[in-house]
Amino acid sequence: MTSERASRCLIESNKGVLVTFSGMDGVGKTTLANLLIANLGHTKLKTRCVHCRYKPFLSGLVTAFLKRLFMRKEKVARREAYMLIETKKRFFKNSFIHLLYAFFVITDHILQVKLKVSLPLRGNELVVCDEYFMDTFVKDITMEPKYFRWATFILAWTLYRLIPRPHIAFFINVDQNTAFQRKDDVPSVKHLTNLAQLYLALISLYDFKVIDGSMNLDSLLTEVLQCLPLYG
Repeated sequence: MTSERASRCLIESNKGVLVTFSGMDGVGKTTLANLLIANLGHTKLKTRCVHCRYKPFLSGLVTAFLKRLFMRKEKVARREAYMLIETKKRFFKNSFIHLLYAFFVITDHILQVKLKVSLPLRGNELVVCDEYFMDTFVKDITMEPKYFRWATFILAWTLYRLIPRPHIAFFINVDQNTAFQRKDDVPSVKHLTNLAQLYLALISLYDFKVIDGSMNLDSLLTEVLQCLPLYG
């Protein structure tokens, strides 16, 4: 299906459409999301691309201050990521603290989704999300299979019903070693392997379309366009 045909179908639907890209860091989510928007940019379809993984507000200001104060060299990006993840792991050993943390993260994320996604959808836009709810659950709430707890999953699944469900959700699958080489702020291949296990365990529950991120960009874009929802 060409981008022109896809855009005509979406325009005629007179509805907002939500397309999301999920996956480990380094799989090409941002590149593909921007490429999709650029490909549809010449059409009459209203589009926007947003990064929609959980982003803390006050704690984000503190993190930015600490980065500026202590992390002055780009070479320490992996070390910084490692330190942040290890700090979370220490807190996650306590189930109650983990559940409480999950509640605040998900609640904050829902509010952000309402602003970034819900409002544009009401304006009949095609919203392309570089990361979405499952990325927040995997990367910010769970991180490793041993920290997966059914209480946090049930909480996430319940609150997930409060935000827009994607019309089509893509999971970009790439070998962990390849993803590690593409990003300089990922702590280790082992960390990516842990994330991959969590993603693969959840994609069936979230009805994701799995695409091979090792393909060239033209092939990836073609596959994405062929999966865009058709109406009427």
